[in-house]
Amino acid sequence: MANNQFTRAGSLKSVRREIDLKIVDVQKIEFPSQMFNVHVQLFEDKFIAAGRSDDFEIRLFFLDQNLRLIPDSFVNPMFQATDPKVVKIGSDWRLVYSTYAGYLGQRNLDGLWHERMRTAKIHIQDGKITVDPKTDEHLTIVGCPGYRRKREKAWSPFEFDGEMYYVHRRHPHVVLFYDEKTGNAKYNPEWVHPWDASDWDCEIRGDAAPIRLGDAYLTFFHIRTPRSYRIGYYLFEARPPFGIIQIHKGTFIDAEQFLNNRSAGGLGQFLKTHEKCVFPTGGYLTESGVSLFVGAQDWATFKIDMTY
Repeated sequence: MANNQFTRAGSLKSVRREIDLKIVDVQKIEFPSQMFNVHVQLFEDKFIAAGRSDDFEIRLFFLDQNLRLIPDSFVNPMFQATDPKVVKIGSDWRLVYSTYAGYLGQRNLDGLWHERMRTAKIHIQDGKITVDPKTDEHLTIVGCPGYRRKREKAWSPFEFDGEMYYVHRRHPHVVLFYDEKTGNAKYNPEWVHPWDASDWDCEIRGDAAPIRLGDAYLTFFHIRTPRSYRIGYYLFEARPPFGIIQIHKGTFIDAEQFLNNRSAGGLGQFLKTHEKCVFPTGGYLTESGVSLFVGAQDWATFKIDMTY
């Protein structure tokens, strides 16, 4: 493994190994009904997926082993929502997404429409996916001194000991605990981990759900520059206090280079735009490495296969 590709995140007794992701294949995935920014997870002998449309409708559906739609598996659309993710927590499946709270008549202190995070349980029976409306609720952060409710999006859900947690921020790395009984996302100061972000000159954003690698989680993030999005990644502990193990040094995927290398298949129309956009939506562990899904220009979805 290439040790010089990483920056240590302090002195951690829990450092276990280092990974160096290498891209081995990229595939453009065709999804139904113009779904894009799709998040995909393994589900038994197939995949469960969630994506959104141009009209900010999100849908859940099944894909076969070749990532083709399984007919009649679409769940009814949820409106004015974006950034959907599906995650298995214990024996349950959950949907996590952002909603435009302004459409519910709520404004922030500046009088502007803002987004809120929501989660709901998913029921799967006879090949059909349904979202349980009784469990669909806003997430409110509690226990964080000085916190003021603001635009919230791109939380990254993961599982520990049968319960759901979120990577709320990437810099510093902040983890919240989801209390299903109260619907609150609880802040713990012991789960806040600053790190050296001198390689990144813009706000570091999340979104992709972390991928479990043994006793660690692999998580991807992105930044938005005036010209192009860039993707990076790091490893963090899979149990409290969820400390950072390793941080990949520098850009892993540059959107401009990525799109220029894949101008075929309809992406050529975007190459003359001012800003190039590629960001991670999620992925899963494979026999040979990791598969990551990325959204491109809020239009296309790519699967990137990697070894480590």
